[in-house]
Amino acid sequence: MRDAFPRPSPAASSRRTPAAFVAAAPAVILTGLAITGATSPERSAIAELAPGRVDIVVRYPSARQLIVPDSNFIFGALSSGAARLEINGEAVPVEPSGAFLAWLPTPQAGEDGIATYELRAIAGADTSSAVVPIRRPLSRPPRGARSPWMNASSLARPVDRWYGPGEGLALGVVGEGGARVELIAGAERFELRDFGVERGILHRYGGRIDVGRLHAAACDAGSCAPGI
Repeated sequence: MRDAFPRPSPAASSRRTPAAFVAAAPAVILTGLAITGATSPERSAIAELAPGRVDIVVRYPSARQLIVPDSNFIFGALSSGAARLEINGEAVPVEPSGAFLAWLPTPQAGEDGIATYELRAIAGADTSSAVVPIRRPLSRPPRGARSPWMNASSLARPVDRWYGPGEGLALGVVGEGGARVELIAGAERFELRDFGVERGILHRYGGRIDVGRLHAAACDAGSCAPGI
């Protein structure tokens, strides 16, 4: 593998193969597919509360995290184990330490793909609340979106590792059904297969990209180190 694909120089490794997704009918070039709005799993949603009230800390999920399953865990802690807790109207047991863990239906999202966990802690006459927004997979293009539409945040990226000759890079994306989806790399075009309905009226497109052809396209575009 090293003979065919030697490790690029540090200067060359900062360059990327020029690539864009294309959805045709009519053709639209989709670039800038970076996922936005995602946060680190370590980030907690913490309610801003008045002194003396019960603090609510949610450890998982993090704010604006993408949640795909229709049911999901939510866990965290209250500052008092004597408080009662409700999440989206359902009673959740609280340990004496204040810790809580619940397996609940994942809340439904609006047209923007945003759903919320609404937490309410009750301790005597005091009530505290916290809201944790999460992202859900869209089931249809957003209102006003240009057709054909691809969900950039659904892009399944290849594993970050060295690939040898004959291997394939697995790529996938969710978008409007009936489109033709391609990866463009230099002068090469790699069409992704339509695997059918993913959710609602959206389809999943995917495929394995031949790493040799992709590497050659990168070199033709001047995005690999001399001698590779």
